[in-house]
Amino acid sequence: MSGSGYLYIVLSAEVKQFLFDRTHLGDVAEFASLVARRQALGLIVALDFAEGVREELVEMGLEPVAKKDLLERVRLWDPLKQRIAIQALIYYTQYKEQNSALLNRVRAFFKMYVQLSR
Repeated sequence: MSGSGYLYIVLSAEVKQFLFDRTHLGDVAEFASLVARRQALGLIVALDFAEGVREELVEMGLEPVAKKDLLERVRLWDPLKQRIAIQALIYYTQYKEQNSALLNRVRAFFKMYVQLSR
């Protein structure tokens, strides 16, 4: 999409903390419709996907991403890109979500990660 000389990139994501199987396809039908209407990139991020479900999500115009996929992608990032992602997550948690308990968990996670990586 463009207008007035600007290019607008739209990304929408649904994040599920479980194995995504066929029973969940109906739950994302409206999301798929919105993504198509906005010509956006629609991600379905889940712990993993049951057999055949990835293909069905792709047919719906969505991009399935499992936890292992994310870990592999981030592993390839250079340190600067990793730091930017961490800063963005902290910013989002603090200023957009405005959830102090979540912010504390995110900070504790990164603190633990730094200690383990030494």
